[in-house]
Amino acid sequence: QIFDKYASQNMQMGLRPENILQGAGREAQITRVEHLGDQTRLHLKIDRYEIITLAYSQEKYKAGSLMKIKVQNPLYFDEYGNRVT
Repeated sequence: QIFDKYASQNMQMGLRPENILQGAGREAQITRVEHLGDQTRLHLKIDRYEIITLAYSQEKYKAGSLMKIKVQNPLYFDEYGNRVT
């Protein structure tokens, strides 16, 4: 499981918006929607994890609704902000 790779350690996972694919994968709840002009910032919750990503503003998103996301190529960082491979 991509979210649990370093769960037992004090690590953070970083995701670039282009590596969060919408419409496939695991179900996530939209907890907040921020409209920023040509983009929309989505605050998502998947299991116990919170994710913030960008989405196209043409789509209609609603807080409390569900969407499927698939995460690819995550970046992991230690407690000091150093990237871990």
